[in-house]
Amino acid sequence: MPKNIIEAMLITQISNEDAVCLENIHENVKYFAVCSCVDIEEQMENRFTKIDQTLQFAKRAKILIATNSNSKSKNWHDKIQIHAAKAGGIHGKQTSPYNK
Repeated sequence: MPKNIIEAMLITQISNEDAVCLENIHENVKYFAVCSCVDIEEQMENRFTKIDQTLQFAKRAKILIATNSNSKSKNWHDKIQIHAAKAGGIHGKQTSPYNK
Protein backbone atom coordinates (compact mmCIF):
# COMPACT_ATOMS: atom_id res chain seq x y z
CA MET A 1 0.00 0.00 0.00
CA PRO A 2 1.35 3.50 -0.80
CA LYS A 3 2.70 5.46 2.17
CA ASN A 4 0.25 8.34 1.73
CA ILE A 5 -2.81 6.11 2.20
CA ILE A 6 -4.63 5.84 5.54
CA GLU A 7 -7.30 3.18 5.91
CA ALA A 8 -10.14 4.35 8.17
CA MET A 9 -13.16 2.52 9.49
CA LEU A 10 -16.01 4.03 11.51
CA ILE A 11 -16.46 2.34 14.88
CA THR A 12 -20.22 2.39 15.34
CA GLN A 13 -20.05 0.96 18.89
CA ILE A 14 -18.53 4.25 20.07
CA SER A 15 -19.70 6.78 17.49
CA ASN A 16 -22.95 8.66 18.07
CA GLU A 17 -24.47 12.11 17.51
CA ASP A 18 -21.77 13.65 19.75
CA ALA A 19 -18.69 11.60 18.89
CA VAL A 20 -16.95 9.93 15.97
CA CYS A 21 -14.44 7.13 16.45
CA LEU A 22 -12.29 5.91 13.58
CA GLU A 23 -9.94 2.96 13.51
CA ASN A 24 -7.04 4.00 11.31
CA ILE A 25 -4.23 1.98 9.76
CA HIS A 26 -1.23 3.76 8.30
CA GLU A 27 1.98 1.96 7.36
CA ASN A 28 0.91 -1.11 9.40
CA VAL A 29 0.29 1.00 12.52
CA LYS A 30 -3.23 0.82 13.95
CA TYR A 31 -4.59 3.69 16.03
CA PHE A 32 -7.95 5.11 16.99
CA ALA A 33 -8.98 8.73 16.57
CA VAL A 34 -11.95 10.06 18.50
CA CYS A 35 -13.47 13.50 18.07
CA SER A 36 -16.29 14.47 20.38
CA CYS A 37 -18.42 17.43 21.37
CA VAL A 38 -19.51 17.83 24.98
CA ASP A 39 -22.57 19.67 26.16
CA ILE A 40 -21.39 22.15 28.76
CA GLU A 41 -24.27 21.10 31.01
CA GLU A 42 -23.41 17.38 30.83
CA GLN A 43 -22.12 15.88 34.05
CA MET A 44 -18.36 15.25 33.91
CA GLU A 45 -18.85 11.72 35.26
CA ASN A 46 -20.85 10.89 32.12
CA ARG A 47 -18.02 12.20 29.95
CA PHE A 48 -15.42 10.20 31.90
CA THR A 49 -17.55 7.06 31.52
CA LYS A 50 -17.67 7.55 27.74
CA ILE A 51 -13.89 8.10 27.59
CA ASP A 52 -13.34 4.98 29.70
CA GLN A 53 -15.55 2.95 27.34
CA THR A 54 -13.48 4.20 24.41
CA LEU A 55 -10.21 3.27 26.12
CA GLN A 56 -11.57 -0.19 26.96
CA PHE A 57 -12.61 -0.70 23.34
CA ALA A 58 -9.20 0.38 22.02
CA LYS A 59 -7.44 -1.87 24.55
CA ARG A 60 -3.72 -1.19 24.18
CA ALA A 61 -3.86 0.42 20.75
CA LYS A 62 -2.66 3.95 20.21
CA ILE A 63 -5.47 6.45 20.64
CA LEU A 64 -6.00 10.15 20.03
CA ILE A 65 -8.97 11.81 21.73
CA ALA A 66 -10.01 15.37 20.89
CA THR A 67 -12.91 16.94 22.74
CA ASN A 68 -14.52 20.30 22.19
CA SER A 69 -16.28 21.28 25.40
CA ASN A 70 -17.45 24.64 24.04
CA SER A 71 -19.03 23.56 20.75
CA LYS A 72 -22.50 23.17 22.21
CA SER A 73 -22.38 26.37 24.19
CA LYS A 74 -25.55 28.42 23.92
CA ASN A 75 -23.42 31.37 22.77
CA TRP A 76 -22.62 29.59 19.48
CA HIS A 77 -26.32 29.20 18.71
CA ASP A 78 -27.74 32.43 20.12
CA LYS A 79 -28.82 34.34 16.99
CA ILE A 80 -29.45 37.57 18.93
CA GLN A 81 -25.90 37.67 20.33
CA ILE A 82 -24.36 36.67 17.01
CA HIS A 83 -26.25 39.45 15.17
CA ALA A 84 -25.30 42.00 17.85
CA ALA A 85 -21.66 40.87 17.72
CA LYS A 86 -21.57 41.29 13.94
CA ALA A 87 -22.95 44.79 14.36
CA GLY A 88 -20.40 45.55 17.10
CA GLY A 89 -23.09 46.00 19.74
CA ILE A 90 -21.85 43.49 22.28
CA HIS A 91 -18.13 43.40 21.66
CA GLY A 92 -17.71 47.01 20.55
CA LYS A 93 -14.31 47.37 18.92
CA GLN A 94 -13.01 44.04 20.23
CA THR A 95 -11.99 41.38 17.78
CA SER A 96 -14.69 38.75 17.48
CA PRO A 97 -15.04 35.74 15.20
CA TYR A 98 -18.38 37.25 14.18
CA ASN A 99 -16.95 40.60 13.04
CA LYS A 100 -16.03 40.01 9.40
